Amino acid sequence: MRTSQLSRTTCARHSNGSAPRFRSVAPQATDVISYQVPTFRHYGSLVGFAAARNHCTFHVMSTAVIEAHAAELEGYALGKGSIRFAPRRPLPAAPVRKLVRARSAENERLRRK
Repeated sequence: MRTSQLSRTTCARHSNGSAPRFRSVAPQATDVISYQVPTFRHYGSLVGFAAARNHCTFHVMSTAVIEAHAAELEGYALGKGSIRFAPRRPLPAAPVRKLVRARSAENERLRRK
C-alpha cells in the first residue's frame, strides 16, 4: 500500500466515523470529489476531509465558522478554513456536528442573497 493510501486509511479509521456524522447533521448533502478531496456539498462546498502523510485535515471551508468555534477547537492546528489533527487524536463528535450545522446554515444564507 502506498503511503498516501495508508494515510487515508488510517485517518478514515480514526476519524470517529465522520461521514455518518455529516449525514446525520446534513442529510441533504451530496458526496463529491473536489480537488481530490472527498467533499460534502449543500448549496456549494460544505465540508471535506483529507489525509496527508502525518496528519488529517477537516476542511470547513469557512474562516468565519472556524473563528466562531475556535475556543472548542483549542489544541488543534487551525487554518483559515481547516482543522489539522493527528490520526491518533481525532476530532470529537460534538464540535464536528456543530461545524457542519454552522457551515450548512452559512451556505443557505449565502444562497438566499
